[in-house]
Amino acid sequence: MRTDRQNIGARARYAAMATLLACAPVFVLLGLWQLARADQQEAMQAAAQAARAAAPLDLQRERIVPGHAYRRAIATGEFLPSQYFLQGRSEAGRPGYGMVAVMRAGGNHVLVDRGYTPRAEGLAPPGRRRVEGVLLPARLPPLQLGELRGAVRPFLDPRAIGDELGIELAPLVLHAKPPPLPPLKGVMHVGYAIQWFVFAAVALVALVALMRNR
Repeated sequence: MRTDRQNIGARARYAAMATLLACAPVFVLLGLWQLARADQQEAMQAAAQAARAAAPLDLQRERIVPGHAYRRAIATGEFLPSQYFLQGRSEAGRPGYGMVAVMRAGGNHVLVDRGYTPRAEGLAPPGRRRVEGVLLPARLPPLQLGELRGAVRPFLDPRAIGDELGIELAPLVLHAKPPPLPPLKGVMHVGYAIQWFVFAAVALVALVALMRNR
């Protein structure tokens, strides 16, 4: 009976040692991955800051491409009559909508986010207009179910709206009142990396303890 218990205990100890031995390098790899994510976030933030600091694009002459993200730009042209209202916008604690319309500027058709409005009503302003702002990627959900129709929408997909209107829309949105750059997340990823390295150290200490108690 005693031998059976010893055998069971030995098998449990070897199983725990094998688990710890397998987990430790995985924890280290996860920590290294988080450090790489931190470097990537810092590089993206630096690129966005450099783009905003560059001279503004003249959309009468420049064709908008994805690489123009976070660049300042000046659009001079006319709005198409229809206007969209983006849900989830607020100002000073008051819920409302973002006013978004399509502008024809040079060789571009571009969505222009004109800012907050408390009510989802009205048309884009007529006549020739000048808008200065920042080109930003559209905020799209990871999964889109079905087609969106109507003026009020939870998000705006430039490609889908271009298909509806029968035009080619620029891949970026011109924000007349751009939001600030998102906070740097590199420190957060470094914190996650430290946690994974701590887990790896704990696993190795536990492994050594089990080996000594054999």
